[in-house]
Amino acid sequence: FIDLVTLVHFSQFAGLQTGNMILIGRDLYRLTLPDESKTELLKAIAFHVATLISHFAGVLCFCALAHICKGPVPTVGAWFKG
Repeated sequence: FIDLVTLVHFSQFAGLQTGNMILIGRDLYRLTLPDESKTELLKAIAFHVATLISHFAGVLCFCALAHICKGPVPTVGAWFKG
C-alpha cells in the first residue's frame, strides 16, 4: 500500500519491505532458541533475503529505466486508457 501511495502521489518508489525485515529479525531470534529447527529457520531467512534482494533489484531497474528514458515512463494504467 505504501509503495502505491508514494508512486501515485509523489512519483517515487518507496520499496520499504518492512514485513520481510521483521520476519528476518524474528527468525534470527528464533535461531537462538534450543527447540527450533535450524535448517527450516535458515531456509526461511534465505527466502526473505532473496525476496528483499529481488525487490530491490526491481526498484533499481525501474529507477535506471526512468533515468534513461527522455520522456515519461509508461505505466500499466496508460495501457488501459485505450
